[in-house]
Amino acid sequence: TALGFDVSSLTLNLTSGAAQFGDAASSGSESVTSVSVPVVLSAAVSQDVTVDYSVTGGTATGGGVDYTLAGSTATIAAGNTTTNIALTVVDDSLYEGDETIIITLSNPSNNATLGSSTTHTYTISAPPPTFTDVPATHAYFNAIETLYNSGYISGCSSSPLKYCPGNTMSRAQSAVLVLRGANGPSFVPPQPNQAIFADLPLSNWAAKWAAAMYNGGFTSGCGSNPLRYCPGQGLTRAQGSVFFLRIKFGSSYTPPSASGVFSDMASTFWGAKWAEVAYNEGLIPACETGPALRFCADDPLDRGLAAHMMVQAKGLQ
Repeated sequence: TALGFDVSSLTLNLTSGAAQFGDAASSGSESVTSVSVPVVLSAAVSQDVTVDYSVTGGTATGGGVDYTLAGSTATIAAGNTTTNIALTVVDDSLYEGDETIIITLSNPSNNATLGSSTTHTYTISAPPPTFTDVPATHAYFNAIETLYNSGYISGCSSSPLKYCPGNTMSRAQSAVLVLRGANGPSFVPPQPNQAIFADLPLSNWAAKWAAAMYNGGFTSGCGSNPLRYCPGQGLTRAQGSVFFLRIKFGSSYTPPSASGVFSDMASTFWGAKWAEVAYNEGLIPACETGPALRFCADDPLDRGLAAHMMVQAKGLQ
């Protein structure tokens, strides 16, 4: 009143500083599972300041698939100027490329305001390519990386590490992939007491794999009288369809009769029903889509496409 007005009616417009992210972006590899994203206050104050946060974008999937974001409110304690938002990254065997998580701040408390940096983009960085001959631009790059990270494949050469994606997959190689697809990546079959196939003596590394394929109902061989496996023979697209469908549905699986989906296969052809189900299940693409849909049943199945079929059959992506 000494100044001629009632000071008790004044409202002081004091702020508690500006809250914002310490950086607009950061990154780390998928193996860095515990991530701290700093939130800073422009000046320390005598009371706690809270600020809400949420995921507002990005290509990664939350809820424990690619990451988990702890809580929804960050607290900067009285007298301090920083706190951290805890982000947990899921380190799995799937190759997914770079993925992003966009976090946005809102609703600061106790007269605090928002600063200029209210969004933060965290990038889960994909590792460099494993195989020197499978760049990230390869059509089956993700499938090959996923199989390698899951322990199903080791490549075709160790120095340098190569996969040879364009090479035709042999029947011997396919036995390893099929049996591990059915039994797990660490599966190794027992050595048989006697040779099952006339063209695979027990001294051949593939003998136990071919025997396990036969005993498991995955194959009846490539010829009879005598029973043969043809380990060095290249796998065809039709034969691959049989193997990978049996990974997906079990070794006793037999598809329904063909309906004539492909223009280059008669419905009575033995491989037509296998090709149609493999195509419909997304295990293998058509070899031509126009002007008519074609399957090319007898074309060789390369190692790159085989990796794709394995990943699809196992549901690894």
